[in-house]
Amino acid sequence: MRGGFAHIDAMLLTLACLLASAASAETDPEVLPALGACLREAIGTVVVQGESSYDEARRCRNTRVDIIPTPLAVVRVSHEGEVQAAVRCAASQGVQACARAGAHG
Repeated sequence: MRGGFAHIDAMLLTLACLLASAASAETDPEVLPALGACLREAIGTVVVQGESSYDEARRCRNTRVDIIPTPLAVVRVSHEGEVQAAVRCAASQGVQACARAGAHG
């Protein structure tokens, strides 16, 4: 599918999909490991909470302390299929997916 907002090829190399924290993740300790496993099956670069590179991966270019996101996971995708996989994994675990492109804060 090409055209309109569906045409995302130009921004995919810098797209970071942030999987927002959800109440289910706080009450179900199996959500984070299951989410990480699902993401790693289809996506090359995946960082989840608790890993040593998490703090760096979740930072936006805008470094205001009051807007630093706290996602369950950060994935960097390189093609449309990885975006789709991230959304499917988030949905399967009951968490929200949020896409950020480029260097925006």
